[in-house]
Order: sequence, then structure tokens, then C-alpha cells
Amino acid sequence: SGVTGLHRAVSEGNIEIAQLLLTCGADVNQRSTWGWYSPLHLACKAGSEEMIWLLLNNGANWNLPDKAKKTPLQWAVRAGKASIAYRIDQKLHAKAKLAMQQALEQQQTKSTVTFAKLCG
Repeated sequence: SGVTGLHRAVSEGNIEIAQLLLTCGADVNQRSTWGWYSPLHLACKAGSEEMIWLLLNNGANWNLPDKAKKTPLQWAVRAGKASIAYRIDQKLHAKAKLAMQQALEQQQTKSTVTFAKLCG
């Protein structure tokens, strides 16, 4: 059929099986055989926030385009799930902003320690 077990679990909304497959090493970004969609594309189309976050928290690439160059968030919008796409986009940007802030703080700490060593 061109899909993996994870594709099937996601399309059926089976969180438990999807989690089990991910724990066992399923490729969260594997596209269908013909390159049309990833599990995250399917979850976004279905509008299952729980499944979407399960996939994202396990490394799903939210920018991975399908064969037609559509991202999972674009699939969500096209499926009439724009509010979910908006919330996911906001949360992802908040996470990225926090990661950037932490990296800057870490760099600042290293610079302060280096300066202190130089001043001896």
C-alpha cells in the first residue's frame, strides 16, 4: 500500500500504537512510498493535536514538504484545521525562541568566564 505501520496508526488515530512504533524506532519522517506524505501530514490533515504533538516531540519535521511541496501545516489549513495549524506554529516558534535565548545565555556565560580568566 506504500505506507508504514506508523502511517497507518496515525491515519487511524491510534496514539498507543504510534507511540509504540516510535519507541521501537519507526522513522517519524518517512514519506509514503510515492513521496506524497509523512505521518505528520496525515495527523495535520486529521486535526489530531495529540497525535501531532506526539510526532513533533519525537522529531517530526514540520517543514518537510510532500511531493507537491506542501508542508504538514499547509495540509492542516487545507483540511479546515487552521486553528490547529496556528497553535502549532505559535508553540513551535515559542520553543525556538526559548532555545535561542538559552543558547545566547550559555554563550554569554562562557564569555564572562573567559573574560574573568583573562583578568585573572
